[in-house]
Parts: sequence; C-alpha cells; structure tokens
Amino acid sequence: MDPSAIARVRSSIGQWNEDHLKEYIDHDWNIHRWITAYEGNEEETIKVLRRHLNNRNTMGLSHLPEIEPECPIMEKHAPLSILGRNHPDDNKVTLWELTGLLDIHGLVENIRISPFMKSRFRWMERVHREVVKEEKRTGRQSGGLLIMDLNQLRFSPSLLSVIGGSFLLPYSLSYSISSGPYRIMWGTLFEQYPQMIQEIVIINAPTFVNLLYQTCIPFIPADYKSRITICSSSSPSLTLIKCLHPQIIPSQYITEESPYTNPDIPKPVSPFPKAEMLSVQLDSVSVPAGGQVYLKLKLNAGETIDIYTKHEQEMTVFWFYSIDDTKDSSNWREIIAGCERPALSTIDRSRWIVPENGYYYVRYGNEKAWFLSVSIKYRYESDQRGKITPIEQFTL
Repeated sequence: MDPSAIARVRSSIGQWNEDHLKEYIDHDWNIHRWITAYEGNEEETIKVLRRHLNNRNTMGLSHLPEIEPECPIMEKHAPLSILGRNHPDDNKVTLWELTGLLDIHGLVENIRISPFMKSRFRWMERVHREVVKEEKRTGRQSGGLLIMDLNQLRFSPSLLSVIGGSFLLPYSLSYSISSGPYRIMWGTLFEQYPQMIQEIVIINAPTFVNLLYQTCIPFIPADYKSRITICSSSSPSLTLIKCLHPQIIPSQYITEESPYTNPDIPKPVSPFPKAEMLSVQLDSVSVPAGGQVYLKLKLNAGETIDIYTKHEQEMTVFWFYSIDDTKDSSNWREIIAGCERPALSTIDRSRWIVPENGYYYVRYGNEKAWFLSVSIKYRYESDQRGKITPIEQFTL
C-alpha cells in the first residue's frame, strides 16, 4: 500500500457529504483497491472512483444489506454463501457457491436482469463489509476467497452461450471472450468492486472446464493467473485444506468425524421457477450499429417509476440527470449506474423512486455491433401520472 498515492487520490475526488461515503473514502484499503485495479494510474483511478461514489450514493449500495431482497428467489435458487474468515492465521473471507447444482439455463431464461443485479450488488456489499472488518482487525488487505463447486455440472452445446465463456471464471479473468449474459452480469460487479475477490478455487471440475481455462489463458491478466486453482473431482479435500481451516469447511465435505461445528451451506433449489408473464404494451426505439440514442424525460422527485425493457440483442443503458433542459452532456450526472445488458427472453422490470425534479436522459447504446441495429422496447410508468412519453428522442 502506498499511503502517499492514497492521500493524493483522496484529496482529488472532491467532497462527499454523506456519512456512508465518508466512511468508504476514509478506509485506506478501499482506495488502494482502485489504485491497484488501474495499475497505479491515479488520473484514471480518480475518474472511476468518482463515478463509483456517485453510483454508490444514487443506488444506495451501502444500505442494501439492510433492505429486504427485491429478488428473494435468488437466495433460494442461486445462493452464494459467506462463511467468514478462511483461517485463524489469514484474513480472507470465504465465499461458496454450489455452481454445478445451479439450473443455469432456467435462471437465464427466467430472470429479470434489474432485480437479479440488485441481489448481486446486495451480496457484494455484504462481502465488502466482511472484508473491511478483517482489514480493520489485522491491518492487512483482505478479500474474498471464492470456492466454486462444479460437481454435477454437465456440458451441453448451449452451455458456452449461456455462460458466455466466463461464468466459471469471472469477467475480469476472461474479458472480451464473448458477450454471454453471465460475463455481462459478473462484469458489472467486478467493475464496481475491483480486487474484492482475491482468490478463486474451483473444485470438482469436469474435464471440459480445464479445456475452457486453456482457451481463456490468453485473455487472463498476468496477476490473476496465479490466483486461480482448478481441482478435479479426485482431490477437492486436499485442495481445500490448503486454504481453509478444517472448522470452516462445510459439513457436506466432511468425510470423517469432526471436532468442529462445521457450517452448512444451502443447496440451490431446482428447477428455477418460470417468470411471471407481463402483459404490457411497449414502445420501441432502433439504435444503429455502433450508435447511441437518447430519450429525454421530465420527472418529479418522489414519484415511483416502473421501467420496462425488452431487447433481443446485447445493448447498454445509462441514465443521466440535469436540473436544466440541456443537451450538453458535460452538465449531466449519471444517476443510475450504466452497464451492458444481455439479451434475455423476459421483459425486465425495475422500480425506481425519482430522487430530484428535473430532466433525465436515457441513453441506449449498440456500441459493439458492426452491422446490425438493435430494437429496444421500453415503457416508463409513473405511479402518479401513468405512462410517461419521452419529450424528445435525439442523438449526440
């Protein structure tokens, strides 16, 4: 950790008055993670950290662990367990997923991306709290130790398109391999929580996962290659004991009588439930290949907006705010964290309370396409005035 670099970044990101943001900024390791992720480039670190702090505030990320999950079925059908410190002599936070038991196809066919992402942000905030707790206890950088158990994972031709070549290896490890939905979902999380996962141990790995890993090697940053351990089904216990104290290993993996009260981890319930069919009339906007289209809305503070979206190709969406009616984007502030959106079969629905009176600019993008336009269907519904029709559609 470089205290002088942290001090320079901290002094350059501006004043943030909210207590939860001050607490985040005051923790040196939080800033250190961003500096490390951007390879010591302080100018870029300041830029992305400002954006994160704005998103942290507008999305209420710090408070998500206290809020009832918007997508409770994820806790049941795709649980991610946080087990605590990995070893008395270490300070990593143990995370566990029974990946091989997930109904991945059912999940991708039936999730609504906005509540799903909110549930994952909620999980990452819980991880972040545990990591900070360990850092304050030990004075050393902490991070997640992610155990992914692939037992019973079956290969199928559609698996790669579903996981995007990177569900088993998070986005930061296989950037640009494909545009599968799991790459996009994990990509957003790893962008907002850099360096939060410090080590990945994949156990009960079938042969095809090793082949996948070999395919991914050219795209994996050098500093991450040494952090990944892939273990076949013949020796998971030998691998686990190298990074975990016996008392933290879940009871499902204990083959002999244990003197400890080992934790239980929930198994994902399968199949994933069918999504509720939404009967809603949608408007449409076409975004040309490589282009972006903006929709301008005038909204009132306090009104609740239901946002519906449907698209059959990958796209991006950003929401910006200005108190004044202006097309000068330098005067806009990002109000809902922008990200890529995978093509899914369901109509996405999210609910949002407007924070301020003023003008809101929704930017739909088709930046990755070379030839084909994307048709994006949408609807904005206010609890106070029904359907909201955009004031204007334009490009910049």
